[in-house]
Amino acid sequence: MSKQTSVTILGVRVDILTMDQATKNIIGWIKGGSVRPRTVVKPYVEFMVPIGGQVDAQAKSALTSADMSVADGVSLQWGASFLYGAPRTKPTFFKLVWSALVWIQRSTWRRQILPERFAGIDFTTRVFDSALDHGWNVGVIGGSPDTARTQLALQERWPGLQLANVWSGYTRTTSTMDYDNANSDPEFMTILDEIRQQHLDVLFVAMGFPRQEIFMEKYKDSLGVKVLIGEGGSFDYKELGGTVTRSPRIIRSLHLEWLWRLFRQPSRIGRQLAVPRYTWGVFREARRVWLREKS
Repeated sequence: MSKQTSVTILGVRVDILTMDQATKNIIGWIKGGSVRPRTVVKPYVEFMVPIGGQVDAQAKSALTSADMSVADGVSLQWGASFLYGAPRTKPTFFKLVWSALVWIQRSTWRRQILPERFAGIDFTTRVFDSALDHGWNVGVIGGSPDTARTQLALQERWPGLQLANVWSGYTRTTSTMDYDNANSDPEFMTILDEIRQQHLDVLFVAMGFPRQEIFMEKYKDSLGVKVLIGEGGSFDYKELGGTVTRSPRIIRSLHLEWLWRLFRQPSRIGRQLAVPRYTWGVFREARRVWLREKS
């Protein structure tokens, strides 16, 4: 029997990988001179909650076609374990609460399906480490509005890094996702031309969901980039040139980094409302699977 390589959580594929394995995949794609561009997405709970309309369809298409999809956060580990892991008992409301408060703190339960969470900037820094080690030519689009600050932070942390440029992700086209009229946005078209001229090994796309996923899906075949990685808010952190201080280690060990960031950025409350919707969605899906298996 072949080993399972991925699971589906609320319609989104998540690959069963560690950060070491994911990094080796990227190294292999670049070293092997992949004949086609590769895309990497890092689903979080927001990815699982329907947006509605054409944007939702485009985002789901981008997630489905991604070459690698890794779990950004403990919530996805919880969801995978609740849906597919032990104990295989009836999904009751008590089990839901107990799993979210108690079982999730047990690494053996939490990691039984998805062995590692690609949270915060951990995976991003690993890719930059590899870029420095292998001499990759890399670029960033999006992240902090202060692109010069991001560029300085990256060059200070990884001296010798072949950083082509940090491009703004705040053009009219990227903000509206109106790619049908992109030709009327000179700033955006200039950025695309500059990226093409660099022949990048890796482009970190930090526009937030779903902008970055739709951008990668739309332009991956025309930019001449080997690997495009959706980064979300990675470049918001001070370590990568942003303004957000990462949560203390004890907060991260308790899997409450999302709460820390909400405390520091109350404006994120709207986005965090996706968490209860995601949790309830996983519970309902588990109930449907249980009833189907028992019928």
